[in-house]
Amino acid sequence: MGIVELIGGDSEEWMGVPLRSMKGELIGVIVVQRYDDTTRKYDEIDVSTLSFVSNQIAMAIELKKREQILKSSEAKYRSLIENLSDIIYTFDLKGYLTYVSSAVMKYGYTPGELIGKNLDYLVHEDDILKFKKYTMELLRGNFHPVTIKLYHKDRTILHFQTTNSVFIENGKKKINGVLTDITDRIMMENDLKSSEQKLLEANQSKDRFFSILAHDLKSPFTGILGFSEFLITEIGDLSADEISEFAERINSSAKAILELLNNLLDWSRIQTNRLKFVPDRVEVDTILHNVNSILLPLTYEKEIELILEVEEGLAVKADKDMLETVIRNLVSNSIKFTPRNGSIIVTAGKVDEFVEFSISDSGVGMSKDTISKLFRMDEFVTTIGTENEKGTGLGLLLCYEFIKKHGGLLEVESREGEGSTFSFSIPLCNY
Repeated sequence: MGIVELIGGDSEEWMGVPLRSMKGELIGVIVVQRYDDTTRKYDEIDVSTLSFVSNQIAMAIELKKREQILKSSEAKYRSLIENLSDIIYTFDLKGYLTYVSSAVMKYGYTPGELIGKNLDYLVHEDDILKFKKYTMELLRGNFHPVTIKLYHKDRTILHFQTTNSVFIENGKKKINGVLTDITDRIMMENDLKSSEQKLLEANQSKDRFFSILAHDLKSPFTGILGFSEFLITEIGDLSADEISEFAERINSSAKAILELLNNLLDWSRIQTNRLKFVPDRVEVDTILHNVNSILLPLTYEKEIELILEVEEGLAVKADKDMLETVIRNLVSNSIKFTPRNGSIIVTAGKVDEFVEFSISDSGVGMSKDTISKLFRMDEFVTTIGTENEKGTGLGLLLCYEFIKKHGGLLEVESREGEGSTFSFSIPLCNY
């Protein structure tokens, strides 16, 4: 309750009616006054008329207040929407955008250039049909989020999750949506799946790898044990030449084991990134002559001609130990599979900014199937040489990995009965 204060002089008569909100709350009073006694007195009609006017005024005041509150709320929520990192969007049932929030600017667009465009402009072609089916489900009341691919303005592909709802505007159905960028999450998931697959393949390769290595280790050890036990029990009945022959076989088996263990050690260092790669200037002719000196006894024994064809003054930027290991293994491999009185040609020549190496032999060659398995850990290849020389099959894998360290690729050309050629390139050294 309040006090009504009359304004002006003394009045003969006054009439007041309350102003009430739509909820019936008192918000004011309307008062009229009569100052002389010549006019008629107020009656019930006057009260009814003033009450009607009062109701209209109260309603106008109430509507004005609501309009102000609505404008304030609209400004607040628009500000909130415009500052969201997610994209808020609205489109009609034909797929044309009627509203897009400013968050779309992160992806190269402005809201103005997208409003009026069809969603097909944004949605990746692989997901257009998927999004249309999702929209039809939405109109049938089936609400759920969906993942789609959209284009950045530069046409790179991004991944989004969208959640939508249906509303009515001016008697027509429209669809609201919120787009959340999940590109980083999708990429992480893909990387994780790729890593899991690689780990699975690595484990499978490792199991096969060690199974074959165990077999290759067993053979020379069996030879050593067999020959040594025979010597222990029968040495008194053997001639000097027979003892020398058994000793040579034991020595050969021991060398095979040592080669396997050395290769295995280098392989493990590569796989665990513990093998140091130290590229420097390396003289090509020095490397080739070192290899020739080491392998000379093998070529002499099988009467194989080893020919070196090297351009003078060539130098490469390489890890000396790795490069020498590669060439030694490749030449040793050629010796193993080249019959007696055959030939091996090692060449090195400048090609643009690289030195191209090739090792060609007149050996037994390989089938296409064997070539396809040479550098695969899951298809470990071991073959007996022309005079029953044994190998681990690990040497070529080491060569392949060492050349990869230098940014190159080990390639092979071969035909059965016609020999093989292994080639690779190493960067030229200009200092």
